[in-house]
Amino acid sequence: MVRTKRQRNANHQPTAASTLPPSLPRSMEEDLLRSSGVAPDIVIGVDEAGRGPLCGPVVAAAVFIDRDTYISHGICDSKSLSDEGDREMVYEELTSNKGVKWSVGIVDNKTIDNINILQATFSAMAEAVTKLVKCGKKGLKYHILIDGNKTPAQLVMHITRILQSA
Repeated sequence: MVRTKRQRNANHQPTAASTLPPSLPRSMEEDLLRSSGVAPDIVIGVDEAGRGPLCGPVVAAAVFIDRDTYISHGICDSKSLSDEGDREMVYEELTSNKGVKWSVGIVDNKTIDNINILQATFSAMAEAVTKLVKCGKKGLKYHILIDGNKTPAQLVMHITRILQSA
């Protein structure tokens, strides 16, 4: 079985919810956070995949992109990348860019069966964020943006839930 680079690398206090457009520019996100009294040094985005399948892991990724980093592919939603070649090209750009820091948390199907899919999702999110923060500088203030309407209790940080506009 031939595995893509992505498959090989896979092993590698809540605030009020905000409704943001799906393609909100980073500077506007940070302005929103500062206007709400939160002035973080680092804003980390977290999302999950795999909640739909009945017998697979749930995977969460936590990502931070340095302010001065340029990403040539303007991605608003990974679901818009329907072509495998496009997904691989974007994946290569993100994972090889020194200005992009990322981490992955994975919870297997047996654990999902034991603790339920929501708790498994929270666990994967917490694992991804914790690994990313451990690689960062000490003493920084982090703010987490989570795609969803609930937050993991395991994360004791400032969190904003992002509710997609319909």
